[in-house]
Amino acid sequence: MQVDATGTAAQQEAMVAFDAAPHPWESSAKVVPSSGEALTAEKLTNMLRGGGHLPNGVSVKSLEKVALALQGVLSQTFRLVVEYDGDAGALPTEFIAKFLNPDPAFAFFRMVCGSAGLGAFALEDWCYSTDFFTKQGVRQAKCFFTSYDPQRET
Repeated sequence: MQVDATGTAAQQEAMVAFDAAPHPWESSAKVVPSSGEALTAEKLTNMLRGGGHLPNGVSVKSLEKVALALQGVLSQTFRLVVEYDGDAGALPTEFIAKFLNPDPAFAFFRMVCGSAGLGAFALEDWCYSTDFFTKQGVRQAKCFFTSYDPQRET
């Protein structure tokens, strides 16, 4: 991979290698998962609570993850079936969760479509976090949690 004057390509390669390695902190319930495989009931509890959707004293008791048939080049998408321990109010028992494809082979696509190129990930995150589509009269799924790391395009 060619390196420009700022070292951006080398930096991307180093981050991809770092992210692909196992890290002890990733098992912490307070760390947002970087892939669908890393999502646990405890992490989902913290994500929903952090977004102000899950009341104190209620937690995700069980979590079933079903990979959707069509996985994108840039993303992994899962249907989550959730059972709560306590009264979760109007929270749904099924969610769709989207994660960036963690395969290092797709780092190039993240660079092209991400903030270093088209800016697609940041724009998509902004559209959901501001209810942009709903305000334009287009039906939009309710977003319960979003997280974006511009350095890693995740």
